[in-house]
Amino acid sequence: MITVSQNKIFFLSLSCLFLLAVASCSGSLRQNSDESTTQPPSARSTSLSENTLSQYQNCLSNDDCIFVNNGCCDCANGGKEAAINKRYLESFNNYFNCEGVPCSEMSRDEPCGCGTVICVRNLCMYGMDGC
Repeated sequence: MITVSQNKIFFLSLSCLFLLAVASCSGSLRQNSDESTTQPPSARSTSLSENTLSQYQNCLSNDDCIFVNNGCCDCANGGKEAAINKRYLESFNNYFNCEGVPCSEMSRDEPCGCGTVICVRNLCMYGMDGC
């Protein structure tokens, strides 16, 4: 018969194995995303993944950060609101090829970019608290 403490140890062991698996995979994901930023932007129109976006988000203070649409369309039409370091704005924008990309013609109550950009733990972040 399995006791409660043995059950806890079993689940703790499973949790540790899961965390190790995630940690080992994150290195390979980061490697792939690093390679994708060097590819020409000609085929890119969708939002960047969180992993790739983070390469543009390093900061030291709130003044380093600016609002961007992550993708070709604004936040109401398929894009995502984000914040990046303003030093990387040109490189970030060059990542996308938006010519001829169809965006929906939706609207929303709050305008895109009405939130707040801040530097949190050395990453630019966007929050909707200003809307």
